[in-house]
Formats: sequence, structure tokens, C-alpha cells
Amino acid sequence: MLIMSMYMFVRIFVTAVFALVAFFVFWKKIKKLKLFGYLIAISLFFAVISFLPFENVFYKFDSPEAAYKYQTNKNPKEVISTDEFSVVMYQRNNLSVATYISDKSGSGWKIPFVFNEQGKSIDLPYEYHNLSARVCRTFGSEKSILVIAEYFVEDTTSDLMITDSLGSEFTVTSNIYPAEEGNIIVHYVIVDSDAKDYKLFINGIKVEAVINLK
Repeated sequence: MLIMSMYMFVRIFVTAVFALVAFFVFWKKIKKLKLFGYLIAISLFFAVISFLPFENVFYKFDSPEAAYKYQTNKNPKEVISTDEFSVVMYQRNNLSVATYISDKSGSGWKIPFVFNEQGKSIDLPYEYHNLSARVCRTFGSEKSILVIAEYFVEDTTSDLMITDSLGSEFTVTSNIYPAEEGNIIVHYVIVDSDAKDYKLFINGIKVEAVINLK
């Protein structure tokens, strides 16, 4: 089993090839730059391609799960999808639930580009300290997915009733995420990104928070 992800392995391989080619083609200039300058240049090259999913140019993944596993070498918990993108849910360090957004392209999915992933957290009032909320979308998408993680749940079911100003009812995902302190239960809803004055209601009470779906 690979210790590192295929995504990182490919970048190490490409960097090694680049380093060898650069050494033999520009060895006279490298001698003038000294070894330190050469290593700095190689390090910068590796740093740049680590953030650039160049695979998207010539390859599309069969599923968002495949894109996630290629980049992280981990199995996702579950996937929430729209016609434009998918949100892969995964657990981080047995403490929290996180999201990975994969853009859909034709019949395939792409690795998220760091500057295109439009996921952002929502600041909730302190009385909801056991909740975290995040709006997930990609650049230009007509839909947004609002994901709310409920922490410190002692049982496997939630007592929360979460609705919004559009009259939507949140769906509870099928997976329960065991954590160090209780379970984590995930609620989500898919809404139009251009919805105005969007508000959340928890157990019928309006949450005083600014929620921008774009």
C-alpha cells in the first residue's frame, strides 16, 4: 500500500525528472549558481506544481471519490452531489468533519484547484458552539451546498430540526462520524447560489449569522 498519495508521487517523480534534465542541460550555469541556488530552484518548482492539478488538462476521474483518493490516498466517507460539483465528506484526525470539493467536467470529475474551491466557513453565534457550518460551491456554480456538522452528539440520532428561509429541510447524511467526544452528525441542504437574505433556523429559532451563498 502506498504511504503517499499518487498525486504527491507524480509530483515527486516530475520534479526528479526536471532536476536531472536541468542538471545535464544547464550544468555550466548550475556551476556558476552553485549547488544552493540549484536546490532552491528545484524546491520552487516542486512547490508550484504541488498546487497545480495539471492532471485536469488531460484526464478526468470517473467519480469524485476517485479524485479524492488520488489526491489524498484515503477513502471518503460519503459524497453530496449537484449537477455541477460534488462535496466529498471525510473525517480529519478523529476530531472533525471536513469537505473536499470536486468540480464536474462533462462526464468526469476534476481535482480541485486551490484558487477555484469556493468553500467558506460561516461564523455562528456562541450558543451554537457545537455546530460548524460551511458553504460549498465552485466558481460560477448555480447551486451551493450548505453543510452543518453537529458535534458532541451522545446518540446516533440528532434532536436538531434545521430549516432555512427558503422553506428547505436539511438532510441528515447516512454516516455517523465517531469522534473523541461523542459522535458527529452532518446535515446538509442544496440551495440556489443567488438566494437573497438567506437565513438559518434551528428548532424554529432564527440564527443570527450572515450567510453568503456565493
